[in-house]
Amino acid sequence: FPFSKAQNLESLVSKTKQYQVSYPFEKVFLHTDKPHYFLNDTIWIKAYGTLQKDDQFIYNTPTVPVYVELIDNQSQKKVSKLILKMEKGIGRGDITLPSGRSAGMYQLTAFSPWMTNSEPELFFHQAIYIGELGKVSSGAAPLQNDFELMLFPEGGDLVDGISTSIGFKAIGQNGKGIQVRGHIIDSNQDTLGNFSSSHLGIGSFTFIPRKSEKYEVVATAGGNQKRIGFPEIKEKGYVLNVNSSFTADQLEIYIKSNITEKETLHLMALSKGAILFTQTFEGGAAMKKFTLNKADFKSGIIQFSLLDRMGNPLAERLVFLKPEEKSLAKFVPSKTSYAPNETVRMEIQVKDAFGKPVQGNFSLSATDGIQVHYPSHTQNISTYMDLSTELKGEIEQPAFYFDATNPTAAKDLDNLLLTQGWRRFDWSHLDKLEKEREHFFDFGINLAGRVLPEGRRGITEPKFLTLIVNQ
Repeated sequence: FPFSKAQNLESLVSKTKQYQVSYPFEKVFLHTDKPHYFLNDTIWIKAYGTLQKDDQFIYNTPTVPVYVELIDNQSQKKVSKLILKMEKGIGRGDITLPSGRSAGMYQLTAFSPWMTNSEPELFFHQAIYIGELGKVSSGAAPLQNDFELMLFPEGGDLVDGISTSIGFKAIGQNGKGIQVRGHIIDSNQDTLGNFSSSHLGIGSFTFIPRKSEKYEVVATAGGNQKRIGFPEIKEKGYVLNVNSSFTADQLEIYIKSNITEKETLHLMALSKGAILFTQTFEGGAAMKKFTLNKADFKSGIIQFSLLDRMGNPLAERLVFLKPEEKSLAKFVPSKTSYAPNETVRMEIQVKDAFGKPVQGNFSLSATDGIQVHYPSHTQNISTYMDLSTELKGEIEQPAFYFDATNPTAAKDLDNLLLTQGWRRFDWSHLDKLEKEREHFFDFGINLAGRVLPEGRRGITEPKFLTLIVNQ
């Protein structure tokens, strides 16, 4: 875990709070009217912008301009650009697709000037297919059955003689998850355990590693079999295990170690950039257990960090706590059928779990049920705000992990978080406090330029400029 300077817990807590104020987290989500479009079609957009600057509320972003770009996946060139004007966190616009484009996959990206202070992974990204469904031809050679299998020890490290969970993820040549099964073997080629993925090539298994032994994984996916080396096994260290489904109201944290020397350790929990929990204790025991109430934490991703006396991370783990209360939306059209070009009148009711009306800003898209195909468990505003923006890379079928009809959704989501080696905040981000910010919030649209002389002579007299803005 990268961290540039050691410091005590008080300094770390203070800097984390300062970071939250100095670098509030801005998110932008685009609601498009369809998941795919025909050539020469129009993409209709409504944008939502939020800002997290404390651990109390989520605010409307103060940003005015949000920049939207449509990028051709094959050429990686921008084929269209749009500036959305945001007012109280809401913006609207449309993109008329340029004529002459070829059918294929495109990427819709949105970001604000402030968001460019962070990694591009935090920008809004949405894959969009343009063209008639089923008629695209990439011209590329057919994919082989090769795949990649990655192993992720819970907490970050494997430690000699300590039982821990190991998350795994298999990815095919198309970059998508692929179902995988396999077994672990030692240097004598003896099988020590088996495993298989539960969803999109993701899963986990429990294992006790030995420093003196050499392990391999024999995995099979897509009809292809390969051997994968095991992660490094540390002789001494700490393992952080979290059982988020201990009970409906509680979670358990186990800190295991083979270090017998006593030392001061800190356990810390962060959510949305805010510190929600700290506990200082004495290490040196084989195992330390903490039982925490879920009600003391916010819903969403919680980052648990085990730190040494000087604030250096020793192990970290991400968990997701789902909200207990959800709003319920009800859409009631005035009739069951309508004639062409007839106005549809609809009553919309949104209430919280206690039946009280919820005030908000909403968008609705009405599309042709035959011509428009919605992929299963695709991204929505909830999965984007609570999950995708907190993790790096594409999350396939994000709504799958929030499907109330899926009995394994909680376990599958926990396995997903085991395989995430990146989150939007790590301790190295505190180094930004010692640097000047490069980008700031734009409360309007800024124009900059220079006046050029008509000839080679320099400008000696004042020039009057006129700016005309059409909306």
